[in-house]
Amino acid sequence: TTMLQSPVFQRLPASNLQKVMMQMEEVAFEAGEIVVNQGDEADYYYIIKSGDCELIRQASDRARPVKLAELHSCEAFGEDALLSGNPRNVTVKMKGRGQMLRLSKANFISLVKEPVLQYTSFAEGELKVSEGANWLDVRNADAYDEDHIDNSVNIPFFSLRMKISELRHDQLQVLVCSNGRTSEAAAFLLIKFGFNALILKGGMEARNKQLKQSPSSPTPKQTVSPAKKPAQAAQSPSLVPVDKEANRAD
Repeated sequence: TTMLQSPVFQRLPASNLQKVMMQMEEVAFEAGEIVVNQGDEADYYYIIKSGDCELIRQASDRARPVKLAELHSCEAFGEDALLSGNPRNVTVKMKGRGQMLRLSKANFISLVKEPVLQYTSFAEGELKVSEGANWLDVRNADAYDEDHIDNSVNIPFFSLRMKISELRHDQLQVLVCSNGRTSEAAAFLLIKFGFNALILKGGMEARNKQLKQSPSSPTPKQTVSPAKKPAQAAQSPSLVPVDKEANRAD
């Protein structure tokens, strides 16, 4: 029942959901115990069955650890690092005793990622945008300024949780990054908040390679135009509260 509250798991085929439930491992933790450590390689996706956790980040070896937020029962974490391939970017520490459900990386990729995430080519993405979708570029501002798709919106992935309310729930988001990996993590986040999202397969690298190989297409130009500011979403009861997920763990 904990998993069924997530929009992500609600999108899974029944056969996949059954397999996920069979592969989920229940683990008990004591108060003060570390669940995941900042800098470690990602190995599991976690759902909190009971208990509360603290999210802690240390900016550098000499910096003091800073508490960013708390996670509570039924909340999940860990997918960002699994999808991006980057190390854990926060430490998750138990406040008291609790229990976790965890799914291995291999099972997460095959049973959750592959059926949930959807991809598109650049040409298909252009068609979707012409029909009302939005190009959402999740690279950092410098990379975006150097080269980007016309009329795209730039919200770097690290700030997407905080700015997710600027996006419209009724608008399809077509995600763009350098090679597609960060877009996968961004799409998973958006789906958790009830959005529909597509991933530009291969990212800007694939798009630019395609344009260079096409004799009828111009070479992509470097642009420095400012990012278009996304429209403020109207208040809707379907919006998931942002503050609860704003500093979710990786």
